[in-house]
Amino acid sequence: MQSSYVKEKWFIKNLKPKEKIDISKFNIDEVTLKLILNRGVSNEEEMREFLNPEISNLHSPILLPNLVKAGNILQNHLREKNKIRIVGDYDVDGIMSSFILTDSLRKLGADVDFRIPLRVEEGYGINESIIEECLRDGIKLIITCDNGIAAFKPIELAREKFIDVIVTDHHEIPLDENNEEILVTANAIINPKLKSSTYPFKDICGACVALKLCEYMWMLSGKDLDDFYNVYLGPLSIATICDVMPLVKENRIIVKNGLERLEKWDNVGFKALVDILGIKFPFSNYHVGFIIGPTLNSSGRFEDAKMALNLLFEEQTDRALEMAENLKNINDQRKNKTEEAFKKGIAMVESLDLLSKLSVLIIYLKDVHESICGIVAGKIKELYNRPTIVLTNTDKGLKGSGRSIESYHMFEKISKSKGFLKSFGGHKMACGLSLDEDLLKDFITDVQKKADLTEDDLFRKILIDAKISFSDLNMDRVLNFKKLEPCGNENPQALFGTIGARVKGIQILGKNKNFIKIFLVENEKVMEATLFEDGQAFVEKFSNIFSKEEVDKALKSVNNNIVLDICYSPVINEFMGKTSIQLKLKSYRKSGV
Repeated sequence: MQSSYVKEKWFIKNLKPKEKIDISKFNIDEVTLKLILNRGVSNEEEMREFLNPEISNLHSPILLPNLVKAGNILQNHLREKNKIRIVGDYDVDGIMSSFILTDSLRKLGADVDFRIPLRVEEGYGINESIIEECLRDGIKLIITCDNGIAAFKPIELAREKFIDVIVTDHHEIPLDENNEEILVTANAIINPKLKSSTYPFKDICGACVALKLCEYMWMLSGKDLDDFYNVYLGPLSIATICDVMPLVKENRIIVKNGLERLEKWDNVGFKALVDILGIKFPFSNYHVGFIIGPTLNSSGRFEDAKMALNLLFEEQTDRALEMAENLKNINDQRKNKTEEAFKKGIAMVESLDLLSKLSVLIIYLKDVHESICGIVAGKIKELYNRPTIVLTNTDKGLKGSGRSIESYHMFEKISKSKGFLKSFGGHKMACGLSLDEDLLKDFITDVQKKADLTEDDLFRKILIDAKISFSDLNMDRVLNFKKLEPCGNENPQALFGTIGARVKGIQILGKNKNFIKIFLVENEKVMEATLFEDGQAFVEKFSNIFSKEEVDKALKSVNNNIVLDICYSPVINEFMGKTSIQLKLKSYRKSGV
């Protein structure tokens, strides 16, 4: 959806290499070279790694701080046949971390189980109740994954009760007022963000940290690492995509090879989920990030993330299909509730004219499930390009989540108003918070005062790889763009700009009239552009820009005076045995303005 409220600025990226690159060595053309340079590749060695993201280039697990120490502790517990408990998180990264640790350690003979906190009842991360459970159950070693780095009291309690603790986490390390690390009292802390870390790439997800520990244990056992990667790179790729890690360097290797292995993954529960969701091979980031991930995530949002983990451990096909169907139904409920809340949020923004009053949107939506506040905040942020916090009522006051834009460091800015808050945490692009309802008005006022957002900050900035003509696009070249894949955060699809494309016709299609095709001609070449947007809203917006008469002509595919500048990603479209280039529109504007 493209908002008419958001002003845009288009920029052309033009990153230069540090050294001259001979493209004859790499079987790419000048346009593809520019795309890869714009993704930060600066010399031939990096080009070679980018074009050949091979497992052999994954970093050694022993480079992670304290990993060898943790491996020795774990080895002792395996030798003593002690009970081990994995404590994960309720999001996809936490689910996959827990699966990788539990499954791989069981294959090494460990007596190991898992525990995932309940989102609403317990909140994020290991807690003191979980420690008490471990005491009752005779647990001798706890391994946290995707949490634990700031769990001071629970880990201290565990150590007092003579339970060993290994923390595997990827979140930021808490700091004191002197910028010194405050560390939990675990027996070993594995985190690439520790100041002592020499790990070459810091931006890995929690499941990757967990996998590195398991990989080391397999190395110690003498087991085949190819077998290890064939089983666990797939789940790790799901975690990496769903935790929105930058798809560069090691993460790109993980996702490229992990997606390939997912198609061959002999996991009964995962196969059932793919079947129920109707996903066809080959797997793409889209399948994982927008279909599989949200379905797994929905269990932790509305029920218990253990449901998703139990599915991955299920060995009976009939039972797995039932469990997968149940997960799909929960996610369908989540989508419906999210859409309802999103519409309520938009109605509130527009009826109260909040865009003229607030540079940081803070929206109180009563009776919305707290687990979807972050999703709704993200959708509203995307629509209006404003930092957005969505709050709802709970039995403990107001709770909610925020999502931000590049020009607003949400954690730092909201921290300045934390005197109004009961709890608060987050990072640059997101936060979670709670407060008493009677402080909401003052909190909103204080946040606005301290926002320091300029009009320029609120422009949506679109970074285009190059300005080209339709005549520059042919099938071989667009196929060559696939060398950028897998695309995602910090490694986007190719995005081009074309100036002065004349509209030949417009079609509004689909059951919900939200799939739009625009037939464009530029430099005597006709191309088909597509976008998903409410048809009626699209026609109204176009009519405001060009006049209703001109839009009516375009809808009838007759001569009109509509000329656009467009930015888009060219993709290969296959339909009824025919293959063509299609332009996936990112944005458009009246040409010459």
